[in-house]
Amino acid sequence: MSGGGSMRMSGGRPAVRSAGPEPNHSGNALVRSSSSGNVMHRPPSSSSSLRSSSHATTSSANLVSTSPAPLVVSTTVSSTTSVTTSADSSVPPVSNTQATSSSPHYSPPSTPPVASPKSPSGEEPPRDKRNWYIHLLYVRKEWNACLAALDSWILQCPTCEYPVYIKALIKRHRGEINESLRLFEQCYTLSPSINFIKQIAKSYFMLGKHRQALKTFERAEKFAVDDWEIWHNKGLCYKFLNDTTPAIECFKRANSICKHEVTYLQLGKLYQLQEDYKSATEVYLEALEFSPENTEIFTILGLLYLRLSESFRAVDYFAAALAQDPINPKTILAAGSLLQNQNEMDVALMKYRVAAVQIPHSPQLWNNIGMCFFAKEKFVPAIASLKKALYYSPCEWIICYNLGIVHLRTSQYASAFHYLNAAATLNPTFALTYMYIGVTLSRLDDFENACGAYEQALELGPTEHLVHLNYALTLFNKGQFAKSREHLAIFEDLWPTVDEETQVSDPEVTEQRRLLSEALAIQLFDEQQQLQLQIQLRSQTENQTLMLPPDQQIPKDSPPTSSNPLLYQQNH
Repeated sequence: MSGGGSMRMSGGRPAVRSAGPEPNHSGNALVRSSSSGNVMHRPPSSSSSLRSSSHATTSSANLVSTSPAPLVVSTTVSSTTSVTTSADSSVPPVSNTQATSSSPHYSPPSTPPVASPKSPSGEEPPRDKRNWYIHLLYVRKEWNACLAALDSWILQCPTCEYPVYIKALIKRHRGEINESLRLFEQCYTLSPSINFIKQIAKSYFMLGKHRQALKTFERAEKFAVDDWEIWHNKGLCYKFLNDTTPAIECFKRANSICKHEVTYLQLGKLYQLQEDYKSATEVYLEALEFSPENTEIFTILGLLYLRLSESFRAVDYFAAALAQDPINPKTILAAGSLLQNQNEMDVALMKYRVAAVQIPHSPQLWNNIGMCFFAKEKFVPAIASLKKALYYSPCEWIICYNLGIVHLRTSQYASAFHYLNAAATLNPTFALTYMYIGVTLSRLDDFENACGAYEQALELGPTEHLVHLNYALTLFNKGQFAKSREHLAIFEDLWPTVDEETQVSDPEVTEQRRLLSEALAIQLFDEQQQLQLQIQLRSQTENQTLMLPPDQQIPKDSPPTSSNPLLYQQNH
């Protein structure tokens, strides 16, 4: 969640959260300035600390079904999205009836007609003779025995769609999505039904063919306009196609037909993607009325109120979530991050100890633990915890960012540059990463590249007050006083716009601002004094030139008789 890792940053920075955005208020550590005077700012909790986020509570979308049917079956999970069918639609009732010619037409690939085998007496076997046995093996999850019985029965009764349908579900459960899609199409050929159309659409969805899945759901919609499942799944297709507006409309339509928790969650996520946090909060509050015991909704609401700077309401929702499920790791991560924001590192570490039992391999958990140790200035365990988090999630930019900050604090500038450069590569839109790269390069005496990093940071975040302050400090240390004054003036204009809580929580920023202002004022005074002295010396030289004999006059191009090197540089 939202926004820097346990490093305090000013508002609106990206957050990285558990399971999942964005962006943390943990750590609250300030990297103190060295002799060069650069300010190491504590990024705000909503961005750097990894915690469970409202937009990442579930890693994938869920397809659900509500067609009336008595059996409970869950289908397989693809690599990109979780697609589940509810207890109502996975397995149809055992029946020996066939669809009439008026059933909805899908036009799947045609299958060659097969002659139905007959018994020795010349009669066809009953279509539902073995359906009860197939059903029994399926609900017991005895897949191998069930597949053997299915193959035998399909050979005896190739026109029966029920064994083909069960076989398709088993193939999907085992991850053979293409084979299950072929079998579902065969089922539709044997017995056209809207249920088979929806299963075909779900198979396309699991294969990542979202446009084809959307077209198939729209075909099914013609025969069932008020089907909640169709509208919900259409919303998921639009979501994965990055078309949020029709996705929101589909989810709203699905909720108007029949309210479901999963629809509320997906609708709230879309509002969060649009950064419309107030609308997302309203959706989750409505969901809480429908499902008052859902700990996930309590956690998401707490995180949203943190984004809206309503910490007290966030605490209430975290407490309600923990009261219902004290060992929920997502809630513990969110509550621990809030404790880090309040500088209660020991209490946060106790919470993380409980979460470590449930999710010992969570990169978000170890990131937060590392930033707790960093705030306590225990740098060795901080680096060890962060490196463990990086091992579990090598491509998580916020972990690289935090490692760079810790190494910068311990004066390991080469390592700091390595991790900060990796963070900038993984997320090139975060301005403060380039600012800290500039600080690191200035410590490595690479002034030219340091200025380039500062300029890149200003392009990404021209209103970041810390970038201007650190840039002014670097320029002052290199003797470029005029340009340093310019950036300090911009910082002074931006400082009143920073919220009061941030100003009070960053005493190092205020101190460096005062010291730099005094140093530049003294330098300006010295320059004025030197300019006056230069004018006086020139006037005296002109007067002496009139009084001296011609052979002893001072040429106009010669330097004044002064031992001050700065004065000499100013004259020439």
